[in-house]
Amino acid sequence: MLKQWRNLNSNITASHGNSPNYLVYTQPRNSPVQFQKIQLKQLQLENINDLQTSDVCDAISVSSLILKLSSSRFTFDGIFKFINLTELKIIRQPQVQISFDTLSKFTTLHTLILNDCNIEQLDFMKNFSSLRILNVSHNEIRTAMHIFKLKQLQDLNIGYNQLENVQGLENCVELITLNIEFNKIQTLEPLKDLRKLKELRANSNQLHYITVISNFEELTFLDLSDNKNALIQLKNKKIQKLLLNNTIISSNISNIPVQELWVNNCNLNSLQSIVQQNLRELHISNNNISRDSLQTLKALKRLKKLYCSNNPIIEYQHELSTCKTQIFTEDDQPYPQEIITTAEQYQNAEIHVLQKQVKLMQAQINDLVRMNVDLQQEMQKRVQKESELMRLVKNLNIELQQKK
Repeated sequence: MLKQWRNLNSNITASHGNSPNYLVYTQPRNSPVQFQKIQLKQLQLENINDLQTSDVCDAISVSSLILKLSSSRFTFDGIFKFINLTELKIIRQPQVQISFDTLSKFTTLHTLILNDCNIEQLDFMKNFSSLRILNVSHNEIRTAMHIFKLKQLQDLNIGYNQLENVQGLENCVELITLNIEFNKIQTLEPLKDLRKLKELRANSNQLHYITVISNFEELTFLDLSDNKNALIQLKNKKIQKLLLNNTIISSNISNIPVQELWVNNCNLNSLQSIVQQNLRELHISNNNISRDSLQTLKALKRLKKLYCSNNPIIEYQHELSTCKTQIFTEDDQPYPQEIITTAEQYQNAEIHVLQKQVKLMQAQINDLVRMNVDLQQEMQKRVQKESELMRLVKNLNIELQQKK
């Protein structure tokens, strides 16, 4: 057991085993943990085998507890000595099996983090009426039905599970942040009344026709990426960051004043229906955006960063080099804004910069050749027009002479 607490501050880590970072000495062989009366606010216990009621005394002041578990069998009986606990985070080793039945009686928690704890059911938390923040990501959860009583919940992360629907979340009307990414969800309709949502991560699911998003009038962050069969219609006016990678964009989203837009791998041929003047950052890689969209991009006066690898338009990116926009291509390095003109610049330049400079110069040469051809064609047209004009003048003069 812990021998003694000496000169410890309000934030402290206790561990079985000696370490220069800890001010706590323990007996060997991983003996049970005991606490003497001390004014702790945050406590982290590492390599804990068990937490029996008899192991804990006078932990009244602790409000935040992190448990790093190492035992293959762990019980939480001793947790009830932390009578003012409002935040609990449990980190387990892969081999640790946890029974959460004891936690179902611990109803004063405001924050509970149980990610990657091999959880299959959430029935143990149906009485957590005070819970504000819940993270149960990276588990094996198949249903969220037991969350429906958590009506004060504001932040929920239930991503990386086995959910096929969101039934049970419709009563969590205080939710501000919701993460349901990497599940098997097909519809978001049960969420239609969650009108306080500001952040929604629903990427990598099996969503189809999506219209309920328009109900979330306070939404500022939305990720619907990797829902390959989804038909997305959006009307939200407050979204600042929008991610629609690898989706089908079925409607005009240029009326949404986003500042950051991700539409990689969306089979896009044009940008007119997706961009607007507020854009600061645009990701359009792996599409079929051509030179026809150059003028659209040049009109984006506030655009600071453009990611456009694997598009025909990158052959003409030098035409954007006069803009203030940083252009990123396949290696996520900004395209050079200026041509290298001095030996010193050449010596200090990296290889990838020089390669881009060569591409830039080649592209400019091609442009000059094309401009020369266009100019010659235009000159020929002018000569033809002048010849035609001269012929008309001559004919007019002949007609005038005949009339006289």
